[in-house]
Amino acid sequence: MTRYEQVIVIDDDYTNNLISENLILGMQVAERVHSILRLQEAEQYFLEAFGRQSLPDLILLDLNFPEGSGWDFLSFYKKEILLVKDQPDLFILTSSISRKDKDQVQDYQFIKGFINKPLTREKIMKNFLQ
Repeated sequence: MTRYEQVIVIDDDYTNNLISENLILGMQVAERVHSILRLQEAEQYFLEAFGRQSLPDLILLDLNFPEGSGWDFLSFYKKEILLVKDQPDLFILTSSISRKDKDQVQDYQFIKGFINKPLTREKIMKNFLQ
């Protein structure tokens, strides 16, 4: 039994995305997983999904990108998408060990949690299947 219909992973690390996708599908957390490698593509995806009223159920967002940061995406998300009644669950999935990043997450009430990479079976059980 799956908990989510669709999961979006926003991360520029292809290998991490593949690991996350395989774990999420293998543990039947979601029916579909889609990875987005660039922040600009993620913003475009969400604008189109918002227009179709078909937002994903779960978002896993990295904080570090060559062209910007996950914080940039969160500003966009807060401004453009947050008004939707049924919000996706949004988790930070990052390799960042910065205390500042963990503290800054507290400024975003809609972020459900902060997960350090790599995603593992244990982290999936703790965050998505309880």
